[in-house]
Amino acid sequence: MQRVVETFQDPKRFSCFLVTNPNNPISVDTALRYWGCATQAGAYVAGALYPPSSEASPPNAALQEKFLPLKVAGVPHVSFGSPPDWNETLERLSQEAKGVLNGTSQAQPIPQPVVFDQSARTVTLFLPGFHKSDVKLSQVYVLLFCWHLCQ
Repeated sequence: MQRVVETFQDPKRFSCFLVTNPNNPISVDTALRYWGCATQAGAYVAGALYPPSSEASPPNAALQEKFLPLKVAGVPHVSFGSPPDWNETLERLSQEAKGVLNGTSQAQPIPQPVVFDQSARTVTLFLPGFHKSDVKLSQVYVLLFCWHLCQ
C-alpha cells in the first residue's frame, strides 16, 4: 500500500489533467474545484486541457489566469467509435499540448497543498476552485496545526 501512495504522490510517475470547456463557466468552475480536491488528496495536477470545439478560439487571458500556474492547451478530438489510432492523435497535438502532457511547460511551481508558517502562526491551504466560505477547519486541522507549531 505504501508503494501505491508513493506512486500516487510522485509527479514523475503519476499526473492528473483537468479537462474543461472554456466556453462553459460551469465546466471551468468544476475543473477548478476538482483541482482543489485532487491537490488535497495529494495528487499532482499537471495541466488543463480543452476539447477541439473550443480549439478554434484559444482560451483568453482570464481563463489562463484562473488556472495559473497550470498551463492550458487544446487537444484534438479522439473518436472512440472504433479503436483510436493513438499515433495519429499524438502527431496532431500542438507543441503547447505536448508540453502540458510531458510536464515541461510549467512556468511556476505549483503551491504546496498545506503550508504551516510557524513565525506567523498560520496555516495556508491551496484550494483552487474553493471560496473561503467553503472551507471549514475541523478540530483535526487545528490540532495538527498546534502539533506542528510545537515541533
